[in-house]
Amino acid sequence: GAAPRPPVESTAPTDLEAAVLAAVREPFDVLTDPPLRARLLRAAPEHHVLVLVLHHIAGDGWSLGPLTRDLGDAYRARLAGRAPEPAAGTPIQYADYALWQHDLLREDGDVLARQLDHWHTALAGLPELIELPLDRPRPAVADPRGAVVPLDVPPALHAGLLDLARASGSTLFMVLRAAVAALLRQHGAGDDIPLGSPVAGRTDEALEDLVGFFVNTLVLRTDLSGDP
Repeated sequence: GAAPRPPVESTAPTDLEAAVLAAVREPFDVLTDPPLRARLLRAAPEHHVLVLVLHHIAGDGWSLGPLTRDLGDAYRARLAGRAPEPAAGTPIQYADYALWQHDLLREDGDVLARQLDHWHTALAGLPELIELPLDRPRPAVADPRGAVVPLDVPPALHAGLLDLARASGSTLFMVLRAAVAALLRQHGAGDDIPLGSPVAGRTDEALEDLVGFFVNTLVLRTDLSGDP
């Protein structure tokens, strides 16, 4: 059958931001709701805002690239008065990836044990807390909510960081991670600095255009003792 149309909601231009936030904050029932929700806000006859909310179980940050690309191609086709061309697609689907993981675990029963052994060794003796001179007491119960702190890097500094990365045979990410670890140490965090970092998890080119949840978080441990 035809694809369902998103509901159209008339919204005053001054209320657009609040309407978008309300749509984003509406919770999912993962047992019954589709993991992708669409809502079209109409502020004026020629002014609409499409809100797409993708649950994290069905997509990660990388997924937004192919998703918005295909949506943009379809929208431009409609503006030109023609039907959108079918997306090129990928050789595999996310279900294929999930089946591959299940097969891997079934065929190599020791793979999980080896990975657990690696991380038990790598994270042995890890500090439970990074001690910093905080401006407020730590809460008794950790709050999972976070925040984004933007930082503008001037062009000259960016060029210098790239030069340092090339001179040391490393990547820009490695230089910045070392800088963050050194900064935390300077503020009293000690010599053993664990930092969490997301990794894309797309280890095969066939996964690059898939919409799905591949991202993982790794603990990157930096030893600043001695003269690193």
